[in-house]
Amino acid sequence: MQDVIAERAAIDKAVSGKTVCTIFNEAVTKWGDKPALHWKENGDTRTLTWRGYRDEVAAVTLALRSLGFGPGQFGLIMARNAPEHVIADLGIVHAGGAAISVYNTLAPEQIEYVANHSEATVAFVEDEGFLEKFLAIRSSTPKLRHLVLVRGSAPEGVITWESLVAKGREMHATEPKAFEESWRAVGPEDTISLIYTSGTTGPPKGVVYSHNNILWTLESIQRFYPLDPEICVSYLPLAHVAERFTSQWRGIHLGHEVWLCPDPNLLLPYLLEARPTFAAGVGKADGGSSGRHRRGARRRQTSDGAGRRVGRGVRLSPAPRGTTGAARAGCRGRTRAATLHAPALQSWP
Repeated sequence: MQDVIAERAAIDKAVSGKTVCTIFNEAVTKWGDKPALHWKENGDTRTLTWRGYRDEVAAVTLALRSLGFGPGQFGLIMARNAPEHVIADLGIVHAGGAAISVYNTLAPEQIEYVANHSEATVAFVEDEGFLEKFLAIRSSTPKLRHLVLVRGSAPEGVITWESLVAKGREMHATEPKAFEESWRAVGPEDTISLIYTSGTTGPPKGVVYSHNNILWTLESIQRFYPLDPEICVSYLPLAHVAERFTSQWRGIHLGHEVWLCPDPNLLLPYLLEARPTFAAGVGKADGGSSGRHRRGARRRQTSDGAGRRVGRGVRLSPAPRGTTGAARAGCRGRTRAATLHAPALQSWP
């Protein structure tokens, strides 16, 4: 039987002093020129290396600091699974704040509640449709001082993503040490995110996650469910803790190569191109789509030059049996998404 106390002490020691900022820095050092993110833009595949990822995060971090954003503040993000989403998230965090991804389906009054409850001071919105929701509640969200529009035409009083990043790059070139000084000031017990509940039992509740919460869980999961750097597709909402842990935080921890799929209805072509070695899903998402994806994969299966089957199937598998001790206790039931992993990959009949 495992010595739970000793195992917990070992995990505590392994993550002592670490933050998501420190492991992101380690990831850039380890995998600098390797691909970190892939996405589609006008039909073409785009790629960002770990070093390029860091440079974009640095620009957003410094631009946010110039707006007065910093420790103890919260930033909202309403966007699909796109590079700007995770870059904005890490920019907020490296500036000392905490990121809150909100569901894209929220109505203006629901956004208003989250914005006022968290006292968020900045919000990143992907397009003009999402921006309309925020503009509709701007007068009733006095703390929300800055809106950043990722794509589209920004009205007066709204910052464009391009101008924000350009300002940050200029600051980074002028003060190259400022970015590191910012993220090194972030501590393990600082809040990294609020993840809001669905609100089915009343007003949504913001679940507080610290950097130590994340690092402790990542370390414990790796001990009972070890993975190497994998290829995965991010398609679940980043407002949900399952996707945040699977592709974003664990992706940084292990060096995953992440394909960002903005719409679950596009999952099949993303799977066929990315050929993931690891993936995650929740029962509802898999139940509604697995049959469609399975049929599509059968129609489009081919062999590549290495003899691998493109579009081969995957089978959902639960967490390994026999998981006990502090490692399981550390998860606290927060990462209960069913997992797809390399040993479970099989060709569909």
